[in-house]
Parts: sequence; structure tokens; C-alpha cells
Amino acid sequence: MKNTVVVLICLLLLLNVSSCHKNTNQNNKLKIAFIYVGPIGDAGWTYAHEQGRQQIKQLDFVEKTIAIENISTKEDAMRVISELADDGYKLIFAASYEHYDAVIESATKYPDITFMQCRDSGRAFNVGSFLGKMQEATYLAGVSVGMLTKTNKIGIVASEPIPEVIWHINGYALGIKSTNPNAKLYVKWTNSWNDPKKETEYIKEFKKMGCDIILHNTDSSTTQIEAESQGLLSVGYSNDMSKLAPNSQITAAIWNWYVVYKYVAEQVYNKTWDNEPIFWGIKEGLVDLAPFNNSVPKEVKDEVEKRKYELKNDLRNPFSGPIYDNNGNLRVNEGKVINDYELLIIDWFADNVIDGL
Repeated sequence: MKNTVVVLICLLLLLNVSSCHKNTNQNNKLKIAFIYVGPIGDAGWTYAHEQGRQQIKQLDFVEKTIAIENISTKEDAMRVISELADDGYKLIFAASYEHYDAVIESATKYPDITFMQCRDSGRAFNVGSFLGKMQEATYLAGVSVGMLTKTNKIGIVASEPIPEVIWHINGYALGIKSTNPNAKLYVKWTNSWNDPKKETEYIKEFKKMGCDIILHNTDSSTTQIEAESQGLLSVGYSNDMSKLAPNSQITAAIWNWYVVYKYVAEQVYNKTWDNEPIFWGIKEGLVDLAPFNNSVPKEVKDEVEKRKYELKNDLRNPFSGPIYDNNGNLRVNEGKVINDYELLIIDWFADNVIDGL
């Protein structure tokens, strides 16, 4: 009888320990916040990040996620981060360079929070950065554009002349040139990430110039919708926008932020995270192309698929030399490629880009 009582007590203790462990794991689940510069419904940059959040919140170790949209100033970002810290969020993704100063300043104030800053590198032990090699996706899209254009004139509605946008444009341009040395890429700047009025105006101007394919890197879907209405072909950006432009969109250079979100969240949860910058591309699945329109010929799809395979297996780099800029200067020697640092400060265009319209 005495032995039976001892066994029962041991079992109860074990059950209690197990229950405590279960509760502890539950309490250790992550609360993850996402700070967006634009509205979730923009169909572009912010919408792409939101798709990643919707996937990440399904993970077993994630207790809760929250998204705060339309945060574009340091003051607003500081306020939001303070509120998130008070609410117990331990991992915060800031999805734009506009948030950088607020993140760096907040990081010292909240050392127990892991911050991930999109685009810019951190200067604190608890700040990491993440960005993608979108030039690989724009290069592949450019390959198809070079094969499909009939007028050899392609227009791009560009946002702001920062290095990231410049290397995306060069990705398109180098892809175009690789399959059509006679084609030119014409740039018009909105100096904004979302200006439907200018975007609409520029597409009409491109059509008058004889451009038959329109590209863009703005956050809105205006370019796709207007290209569709003008009877022009187009390439989407950030997301597959084919539902908005079923006849116009050839493909789209897209983001899949979930691969970064999942990787970082798992590391933070398992306490293995460090602040080494993330700069991923086609190989890791962070950037890709949306499915091609059914009207795109098989030979175009096959050529793009071949080059995609080469990018994935480090057999090709969009920025392989020789590359000349549009002022005739040799920028990348034969047998060389641009390194990541050179991309982050790039301020020149490939020789088939016509800028300053």
C-alpha cells in the first residue's frame, strides 16, 4: 500500500511538472509585430509583406501577430514601437527604410526586443536587416520583355532614385539587352511610391513615344490597370497583378517575404538568432516571377526558365561584366561581377537605359 501511494505521488508530481512545462512553452510563444509604410490594400509592397504575415501567424510557436500600416515618419514609428513594447511584442519587423532611425533609437531602449529592419543594416546587437536580390527577378522579366517587344521601346514608371531602385532598373535593362541589344528602356520618375495621377500620365506618354511594354517599381497597381486600358503589355511588381490586368501582364517580379519571416521567427524562438544581414534571392525563394500569361510563347518561357535555373545554381549573375553605363564608361570589367556593397551604393544606369525624360 505504501509503495502504491509513493507511485501515485510520483505520477502526480510528473503530471504537474509536465503541465508546468506546457504552460511555460505557451508563455514563451512569440508575439510578432509588423510596421508598414503604406496601406495593406496597396496591392504592391505593403500587400506583399502582409501576405507573409498572414502565413507566419499560422506557425505553432507564434502567439499573435499585429500589423500597423501607414507609418512613414520617425515620430510615428517611435510611438508605435513603444506601444508594441508595452504590449509584449518581442520581434518587430520594420518594412521600410523610413523606419530606420526609429528602430536604431528604440533598439537601445528595448534590448530584449529583436528588431528586423528592411533594407538598412543595423548598428545594434538586437537589430538585423533583410532585403532581397530583386535584380534577379527583374533580370528574368527583362529577358522576356526583350524577346516580346516589337517596337524596341520599353517604358518604366520609377519611384525614387535610390540605389535599390536603380539596381532593379538595371536588372530589367540587362535582361532586355541580353535577348535584344536594340531595345531601349526609358525611365520616368514619380519621386513617390504611390502617385496614381503621375503613373497614369506617364503611361499615356510612353504610349505616344511608341513604347509597347510598361514596367514599374511603384507600390500601387495603377500601372497595370492603366496599361491594360491602353492596350499595352506590362510587367507587375511586388505581387502577381494579373487579376487586375489579365490581358496586359506578361509576368511580375514578386516578393515572398514569408521565407524571411519564418527563418527569423524560428531563430528568435529557439534563441539562435544573430544580426547577420539577410540578402536573399531566387535561390532562397525570396524573389521570383509570377506565372507567365498564357499568351507568352513557349520559347520565351523556356529561355527564362533556363536562366532561372542558372541563377539558382550560381551559374549566372545579372551584373556580370563587361557592363558599360549610359555615358559610355566601363563599370564592370569582363569576368567580374558587382558585389553586394557596390549594389548598395550604385548610382549609374546600364547603357540601354534612357534616363531624365
